[in-house]
Amino acid sequence: KWHVWQSFENIYVGVLTDFQKRYRDKRVMITEFGSAPGKPGQRRKWILDAYEVLKRYPQVRGVVWFNYDNKRENEPNWRLEEADGSLAAFNQTFARPGE
Repeated sequence: KWHVWQSFENIYVGVLTDFQKRYRDKRVMITEFGSAPGKPGQRRKWILDAYEVLKRYPQVRGVVWFNYDNKRENEPNWRLEEADGSLAAFNQTFARPGE
């Protein structure tokens, strides 16, 4: 196995908190972030949790989902999908107008 499941908070909060302390006036964009599909509903929950965590970090002004199917490289499909609820979760959080 090439990875271990981690929450958005576990992955990003340390660096975001550090950045917030050091560079109060700087803005942040998180590029190529995402979640592999895990257990049923796990990616959907990861997206909803990520959105809630990021509310605590107003310096984060943009995110780019890594929407790529890496199956050819023996990695997971990172694409948002209707079947697992991840697309709906993304649409109700990050993709909302004005967000």
